[in-house]
Amino acid sequence: MTIVNVKDLQNGDILAEDVYRGKTLMLKKGSILSKLFISKLRQWDITSVEINNENGNNPVSEKVINNNNIPLKFPPDKSELERDFLNNLSYVAYEYRYGIALHELTDYQWLENLFIKLMSDTTTCELMEKLGNWDFYSYKHSFDVFILGSLLAKKLEIDNIENFATGCLLHDIGKLIVPKSVLNKPSRLNLEEYNLIKNHTVFGYDLLKQHNFSEDAAILAKYHHERVNGSGYPDGLKNTEITDIVKILSIVDVYSALTLDRPYREAYGSATAEKILINECKMVGNYYFYNFFKMLDIFPLDTLVELTNGTHAKIIDIDDKLPTFPILEGTNDSNQFKKYEIPLDRSIKVKNVIEF
Repeated sequence: MTIVNVKDLQNGDILAEDVYRGKTLMLKKGSILSKLFISKLRQWDITSVEINNENGNNPVSEKVINNNNIPLKFPPDKSELERDFLNNLSYVAYEYRYGIALHELTDYQWLENLFIKLMSDTTTCELMEKLGNWDFYSYKHSFDVFILGSLLAKKLEIDNIENFATGCLLHDIGKLIVPKSVLNKPSRLNLEEYNLIKNHTVFGYDLLKQHNFSEDAAILAKYHHERVNGSGYPDGLKNTEITDIVKILSIVDVYSALTLDRPYREAYGSATAEKILINECKMVGNYYFYNFFKMLDIFPLDTLVELTNGTHAKIIDIDDKLPTFPILEGTNDSNQFKKYEIPLDRSIKVKNVIEF
């Protein structure tokens, strides 16, 4: 093993030890470093890592993988899927997007085990590999929706959570039928291209049914763009025609899309995305919004809240890089306006939402 300065790392180097950022595990021992991961290490202000010099004797180095770190052997073994889970998570699970959602080790382990179980199915794994090779943004987004959707479903204690998680993971699989030129077009889509994009929902439903996935999972692929006022697609469903599980997926899908970089725009900050989300997904009602925002511990600007010390306050400023520590304004015992900051030890935090 050799300690190597991050600026001297080479594509294909293999980590000899786990890499942590503070107390957060970022990359596991045995991970193969691509140019992207080397760039991530620099962004994380990690100056040096331990590298395994005996590549030929390292079992991870013998695994065949593609540039997106998606397994090519079917069915993949558990160690491959553990690596893929962590590598995928390193793309999306920044605290300014996830807030405190993954602060509990038990949640991480539960998600990892769920991912391994779902991806151990050869068909699921093959479909996800094809999606990653076709459009890596869609793969990354689908994994992100799987993480956030599964966590929210667990919090809400929904039935058949495994079916729901499968639907989250494969909700955009219909994009395999959409040309890359349309998926990644940086300029405005024409009407024909827009209609083709909208049809990914129907394509996805058909693909999942052809591969004998459950109706619940297939319905999530078909209806995750429906809206309660009938403005969604493909069927223009309204109100109670839209099931609760579709509503939950819709929240997470929109949030993920807004807070990840796209070919045609940079990502929105999480609190800004929540504000847009409330306006776009009015179908779901405050119950689902509250539980999702509470899970992240990130709330939109201008939200009226009750703090754990009993104070009622309004969120007046949010740092996009530290959205779980907003600036609030409330009244003190003398009815004078006073600014509050969430302390670093979180001894005071948001207890309840009064109004969005």
